[in-house]
Amino acid sequence: MNTVEWIREIISRPEIAWKVEEYSALTDVIQQLEWVPVSEGLPKYTNDYNVVCVIGSMLGCFETVRTYRFEAIRGQQPCWIVPDKYDEIVKITHWRRLPQPPAKDGE
Repeated sequence: MNTVEWIREIISRPEIAWKVEEYSALTDVIQQLEWVPVSEGLPKYTNDYNVVCVIGSMLGCFETVRTYRFEAIRGQQPCWIVPDKYDEIVKITHWRRLPQPPAKDGE
């Protein structure tokens, strides 16, 4: 069982009474942890996202995690903004939201 499945199982237990704020916070955490296959959909909003991508180059092929911008502008085709590198072919397979930055002291 992976972390996301474990959290889903815990929050679905009927014996645990969750406050709306707690439940909302946990579902936000789940959404940040889950990888969404691009075959199931793309982000709705322009933002930076972590992506799993397959990189092909003259040296071979490998899979890695990078951060790319997704732009969804009204009237234009939504697309990933991928830096143009002459020796790389990038295929994005999954995406997820970026995690929240650490809280500052005193917050």
